Formats: sequence, structure tokens, C-alpha cells
Amino acid sequence: MAASPKESKNKKPLGWLTFFFVLLVVVLWNGIPVLRDQLLLPTPTLPQLLPTPLPLDTLPALVTQPEPSTLNVAIGESVAPSNGSNPDGLMVFAMSDGPFVHLFAFHPTQLPLSRLTNHPWDDLHPAISPDGSRIAYPSRRNGYWDIYIFDLRDGSLTRVTDTPEYDGWPTWSPDGQWLAYETYKNGNLDIFIQSLSDLNQAPIPLTTTPSADHSPAWSPLGQEIAFVSDRSGQSEIWTARLDQIGERYTNISLGVGSPVHSPSWSPDGHFLIWGGQYNAADTIFLWDSQTPQTPASPVLAGYNAVWSPGGKVLLTRQTDFLQDNLAAFEFSSQKLALPFTVLPAAIHGIDWKGGPINELITPYLLDSPAVVPSLYSVQLTLAPQSPPDRYGLVTLPDVNVPYPYLHDAVDESFAALRREAARQSGWDVLGNLENAYLPITEPPHPGSVDEWLLTGRAFALNPLPVQAGWMTITRQERSGLTYWRIFIRARYQDGSQGLPMRDQPWSLDARYNGDPRTYEQGGAFLPIPAGYWIDFTELAGRFGWQPVPALQNWRTFYPAARFNQFVKTDGLNWSAAMGQFYPPEALQTPTSIPTLTLTPTVSPTIRFFRTATPLPSPTPTSQPTRRPTWTPLPGDIRP
Repeated sequence: MAASPKESKNKKPLGWLTFFFVLLVVVLWNGIPVLRDQLLLPTPTLPQLLPTPLPLDTLPALVTQPEPSTLNVAIGESVAPSNGSNPDGLMVFAMSDGPFVHLFAFHPTQLPLSRLTNHPWDDLHPAISPDGSRIAYPSRRNGYWDIYIFDLRDGSLTRVTDTPEYDGWPTWSPDGQWLAYETYKNGNLDIFIQSLSDLNQAPIPLTTTPSADHSPAWSPLGQEIAFVSDRSGQSEIWTARLDQIGERYTNISLGVGSPVHSPSWSPDGHFLIWGGQYNAADTIFLWDSQTPQTPASPVLAGYNAVWSPGGKVLLTRQTDFLQDNLAAFEFSSQKLALPFTVLPAAIHGIDWKGGPINELITPYLLDSPAVVPSLYSVQLTLAPQSPPDRYGLVTLPDVNVPYPYLHDAVDESFAALRREAARQSGWDVLGNLENAYLPITEPPHPGSVDEWLLTGRAFALNPLPVQAGWMTITRQERSGLTYWRIFIRARYQDGSQGLPMRDQPWSLDARYNGDPRTYEQGGAFLPIPAGYWIDFTELAGRFGWQPVPALQNWRTFYPAARFNQFVKTDGLNWSAAMGQFYPPEALQTPTSIPTLTLTPTVSPTIRFFRTATPLPSPTPTSQPTRRPTWTPLPGDIRP
């Protein structure tokens, strides 16, 4: 069918216009690549935060490129270690070891857990040099936190910093000539860079903002340092370019997984990983430096992770309140690469390097395999009664609490924890409690289930120090449950006790500020408080005490948060723990069961009682009402 004259007239101009429009788009698309890239990957606008650059005379040394044969290794390849040493390298980490934190060496298949340091002080956050010959770590060996370098080649120990403030979390430059580290000055964490060739040279400040800047990680490419900062209002991953003047700071996490922590570069500087939260679970995030505008993506479950020397494996830390576990996965396939390892205590920093460290570290292994010592021994004061496994209560001396009693199997652990918490903090944290043992006759809180205070295996800290500023809590989501980590303020704020806080505290009292949003979420985050703090939850975990999760209604019912409760289960569930005190019938809740009842029938009943005699009542008599009569008078006319 032929087109009408009107249709033919309108069809030809439309085709030419379409052709010219397509041609114009093709020319612009291929001729202006900058515009094309901006259309595909819009760059977010970031505020200018710290325009002050590092001194120009220090920049050439700071950005020295590493040798391609030793550090620029592509993902999937392995580093060829020198002297024929094992290419898998060794892991060095700091772990709780009795009342202190010490350094350990380990490999799941080649080296058992081996102790490197064993002194009456703490050693944290080890960082192995790029060539595997030295270990930098903060230590409190002189009473204050300073950074030391242990040389595995000759066993020498070099003190890098000498300040009364906290210095920690070192990271090496690719050429091994510089250390970046965090320091606590003027009530705030900042990052400094120290020359190792001249220790008399003053450290160079990398950050000087009022925000908390910490946890630096130096890129193997040498020109960039990643770190954690809350300058945007929440903990996020930022990078600082050492080869730029002016705007050198960039937010690369952009809120993904916040709050975040523990950045770590791949050996070739291509990828950066860090720990965060995804769907209320600990997650490892991966960021590609070659596509910086692309948001980081979750790749593995875990609290944080480090790379293997060859970049083929990610070693993840699966954290718990009582212990940590190590799981290594292949980067490409995410399959388990090394045996799953259960560690006996919490980790405080980990690094993994290859090269000469395999042979050099052997003479310095103090205990191999190492066994973490016990901090207390159980002594039963009361003999178990009949029936078997029926225990008693023992008195807690000098403890201000309504019922000063605990289970006979946990009182020694409580006493040991009390002494150690007092030593580390400088004040008796457990001298005043809200609750210890709670009799079964006491009414429970509304909605409370499995009240561990009834078992004698739990205690509740006094919450008043929170109001006084001597205690604060942080919120953690694990397996769909809300847990709280308690930090107690050190009595002496001169750096000899505790550590600066890195996480934002959670305020349960913020729900009462009149904002409906904070009420619905059960509180709000607070700024990181100043000063030095002790992680009481981690310390209690060394003695077997773990926090009690909040109840589901904690956002609307304050006591349901249970942020101050700790329990020592010894592997028992609540019913088994209650069975050590009470017989089964005492724990059963009586339930009324309706019974069938026959239809009642009327039965004659003989009753002996007096019947009331009715009294005569007056009977009303109707009487006629007299009406006046009319008598006519003379002359009257009757109506």
C-alpha cells in the first residue's frame, strides 16, 4: 500500500535529522575521551580538608619507587624469595598472652605458634620490613608506648620514638628508609613520618586535623598512604598522596561498610582491603586503585585481613570476644587456601611477609610451640552436694552488691579479673556491682529470657561510671545479635596506662534527647572521647568472661540492652547452669490445665433456718372527696 502524500512528506526530513544526530554523537564520543570518561564515571566532589603539604625537600625520598623485581608483583604471581627460603613466608602477630600482649610467629603448615617476646610489658601491631629482615612494633618496655625496630640479622633493638605520648601502628615505606605511624598528641590521633636513616630528624606530620587519623598503610608503590579518619563524621578510609601539593587527601570508602578499620595494600599496590560492616556482619571490602571512582565491594567475611607475600591469598581474622580464628582464602577463587586455625586469645595486629624472615627468625623463637598460660585456677570451696554436680555459692569479699555471691566454680576467675583490671586501670572497677548472683525469687525484667544472673555465673557492672565519664561502650552486631564492648578510663592519663580509642562510642541515653530517630534506633554515636582507655571486654575474655547479648527490645526498653552484663558459661547452656543449683521441678513453670466438669444437677437440700414473718402493712382506704355545694341566695341566678 502506497504511503499517502502527507506521510511521505514528513518521513524524509526525519531520517536526515536522525542521521546527523547519530553522526554528531559518534564524533563527540570518540573525539572527546575526557568528556566520555566523566559521563561514565562521575567524580564525587570532596571538600578540601588539609591543603598544607609535606616539606618539599622530603618528598623525593618519600616517593622513591621500589624495585620492580621485588615489590611490583602482579596478583596471582608469587614472590621469589632470596636464598631459596620458603615462598609462603611467616605470619607475625601480637596476641594476648596472660596479663600482657606479646609477639608470636606462626604458619598453619610450616611453623607452630611460637613466642617471640615474653616480657612483663605489652608489644603491639608488628610490621615486617619489605625485605623481611626487621620487625617494627610499639612496646611499653620503658613504661610508655614507643616504637622499636628489632633487627633479625644481628638481634639489635633500635628505639625509633621517645615520647611520653602513645606511638604505634607502624608501616614501612617500600625502600625501608621511612616509617609512618600514629601518635596521640593534644588529645587526638594523628599520623607522622619518621626517617630511619637519621633518627635525630624531627618526624614529619602527615595529618594535623582535629579528627582522629590513625591506622596508616603505606602503598608498595611508595606514593600513597591509606589511613582511617573520622573527619567526615564517621570512620572511613582515606588516602594521602605524597607526590601532590595542595589537595592530597581523598575519601575512597565513601561510607561503604562504615565504620571501617585496618587498611592493607596488596603487594603490587593494585588493591586495598579493609574491614567493615555489611548486613550487620564483619566483612572484608576490596577497592581497586585503577578504578578509584568505583565503590569498594564486599568480598569475604572477617574482621580484617592481610595479603600473603605473593598476593594470591588473603588471611582473614575471624574475631570473637574470647578468641580469634585465622582463615586463609585464595584471592581469585575464594577457596580455603590454608587450614582453619583456632587461636587461644585475641590478636592485636598481624603482618605476613616472605624472604629472609624464614631463616632469620629461627634463633629468636622462645617457646615453640607456645602455650598461653592460665590466669587462674579453680578451687572448690564447698564440696559438691548430692545429687552429683550440685554446687554452692561463695561470698564475694569487699564487693558492694545486693547479693555478694557467685558460683563456686567462677569466683576465682572473678577475683583474678578484678585484680588485673585494677592493675591496668588504676581503680577498682569490680568493687561496686549492680548485680552478681540473683535469687530465683527476684522478679525478672519484662521480656527477659535466660537470665544468667540467676545461675551465679554472671555479674553486672555498675552503670554509674558511664554517667561520670569513666566508662563508655561501643556497639557491635554479630550473628544478628547486638553486643557491647566496654572501655574503662585509665586513672593516669600520662600514657602509662591504656590506649587511645579508635571507635565511636554508642550513647544509649541519646534516645531521650527528643529526636524520634535516635529513639527508634536506641541511641546514637558519640565522638571519640579523649584520653587513654582499657578494653575491659577483651580483658575479661582472657579470664573466660564474655558479654551477654542485648534482648530484641533493647531499643525501646533500656534494661534490655544488658550492656554491663558478663557471663562465664564454661560451655554450659542456661538450663544446665541452672540445674547446678536447683532441682528440675523448681525450674518448671506451672501451667493450669482445664478439666472436664459434668453438668451440675439440682439436688433437694434441707436447710434449717428461721423464716422471717411478714409484718402487717397498712391498707390504703379510698375516701370520697367532698366538693363544696352552692346554696342560692335570694336574687342569685344559678349558673
